[in-house]
Amino acid sequence: MFSNMILFAFSQKDRERALKMTTRTTLIEIWRDGGLRGLFTGVGPRVGRAGPSVGIVVSFYEVVKHALHRRQKTSS
Repeated sequence: MFSNMILFAFSQKDRERALKMTTRTTLIEIWRDGGLRGLFTGVGPRVGRAGPSVGIVVSFYEVVKHALHRRQKTSS
């Protein structure tokens, strides 16, 4: 469904071309059009968005690990 929304903006020829592109051809086209900078466009916002969620997951893991360790200690 999402891919159909993206393809809506393209002409029919572009739509057919986009559906046939592989990961390799997409990377080659990005490299040709934008070089190394083109490949890493958007990395900053993506890392900024992922950072807080990774922090929450790691914090939750540490809390659960500590609670389970303490529970095991008291039951022994």
